[in-house]
Amino acid sequence: MDGVKAVMGSIRQILIEVWDPIGVRGIPQARDEYDGYVGVVARAWTEGADVAALRALLEGITEREIGLPAGSGDAQGAAEQIAAL
Repeated sequence: MDGVKAVMGSIRQILIEVWDPIGVRGIPQARDEYDGYVGVVARAWTEGADVAALRALLEGITEREIGLPAGSGDAQGAAEQIAAL
């Protein structure tokens, strides 16, 4: 279980520091802005999603959940870092 918590913590960090489609990385009060997506991303990671699948997932969240164009965040960079965990 500690390994899962560590991965989820890493994913949380990557979402805010790398993906960050709404541009809140420098705002301390917004550190939890993407916490609602950590679980779904972690689930995809545990199911073996590759970089392309993780990127598609993040771009889908950006468009459907956040309402911004898919290119609003660094989905590719985040997907690469998440896949490497």
